[in-house]
Amino acid sequence: MGRHPDELALSDPINHVRGNQTAFHISHGEKDFEHVKTSSAEMVAALEAEGSPVSFEILEGLEHYGVNLSQGDKAGAWVRAARAALSRTKARQTP
Repeated sequence: MGRHPDELALSDPINHVRGNQTAFHISHGEKDFEHVKTSSAEMVAALEAEGSPVSFEILEGLEHYGVNLSQGDKAGAWVRAARAALSRTKARQTP
């Protein structure tokens, strides 16, 4: 709030995907905020358009804060999905 529009544009990650080759795992909760669902979909599309390695997941039954809590569960769905995404990226990088 109260920030200059140029600062807002600079802070938005979607404005920094050009040429990206860093792997991303993007997720949100099934019951998450609508703006989070929208920005997740936009970011996935922007990364895919750049040919970036990206995985996407909707965490069933979770709202925004439930997703955050699930990220701390070493045996949870988010951690399993993030590890799988990293493994796929590592496999692509191995000659």
